[in-house]
Amino acid sequence: MTNIISNADWELAIDKSASMTNTDTPSGKSRYADVQETVGAVCRKLVELDPDGIDVSFFATGVTHRSNVNPDKVAELFKENECLGSTNTHLVLEAAFARHFARKADGKMKANGTRIAVITDGDATNRDLCAKAIVEATKLMDSDNELAVGFFQIGRDPEATAFLGFLDDGLVEKR
Repeated sequence: MTNIISNADWELAIDKSASMTNTDTPSGKSRYADVQETVGAVCRKLVELDPDGIDVSFFATGVTHRSNVNPDKVAELFKENECLGSTNTHLVLEAAFARHFARKADGKMKANGTRIAVITDGDATNRDLCAKAIVEATKLMDSDNELAVGFFQIGRDPEATAFLGFLDDGLVEKR
């Protein structure tokens, strides 16, 4: 079986909404500070799998994006992106999917496609737009292996847990 995490493009999508300043993490630091430490370590590992660097997007009311990020750039990116605004998760998904399908159309998609890790602490501002973005992306896929999205919750917001449950269980109905 082919290793589906190597020979893929990787993207981290990081929530920078206002609630990321909450300090309900085991370390006592803000959710955003905890994510920064984790992303630094994850980036080091992902660059081994994706040597041309990974894509990193920050989202809240809008989205900022950087390509070809290496571990040395992580701290700088977090400093450039302060926490404020709402959690428009659908915007970061739509942008990441657009990049993936553009690479595919240009013949630049890696053998194992794109892997997207979304790190968030709260409910999406619009769950239905998130579901729509995911469902529409699946309709453009040629194989199950081409595109994967994983969501990771930071903090203890029960609404975030409910949102992730909705994505896990409710998308089949949206298709």
